[in-house]
Amino acid sequence: MPIVTVVGLGSMEYGVAQALLRAGFDVFGCDVFGCDGDADRVARLASEGGQVAPVAQAAGQSHILVSVVLNAAQTDTVLCGTDGAAGAMQAGSVNVSCATLAPDVARDMAARAAARGLHYLDAPISGGAAKAAAGQLSIMASARPPRSTPLRPRSMRWRRRCTGWGTTRARGRP
Repeated sequence: MPIVTVVGLGSMEYGVAQALLRAGFDVFGCDVFGCDGDADRVARLASEGGQVAPVAQAAGQSHILVSVVLNAAQTDTVLCGTDGAAGAMQAGSVNVSCATLAPDVARDMAARAAARGLHYLDAPISGGAAKAAAGQLSIMASARPPRSTPLRPRSMRWRRRCTGWGTTRARGRP
């Protein structure tokens, strides 16, 4: 089963991590921006069987990185910052970016990930903290289909519905 890193441990992100743990995944949780309440969630995740590590360290051991952060700047920091995930991830790993990004930003992130041999899934989410904890988020996803990837429906246990999955990133947004 793939190892998953969830970046950000706010209310929705924590719910994603919980849903993955309940589904039997090995899960790393990373608090990268020090949001209020995240320290408690980090401790709680560890007590529930999750592992806690800095982004690069966790990403280097994971097959899938789920980045549930606020915006393009935070997404860029998580993926390509000084201690970002992309430099540590193994070729063929998947970055699932759940922030709502402008189409040109999503395409740029995908190109930068591809240059490092990574798959990039533009996957904004909807549903709120309660649905995240229940594993019932809706995901609006798009990516170029890779020949092989650790991202399969079984590894998406944190969602209720995944729509789109088209080949053009950010197609559904203006």
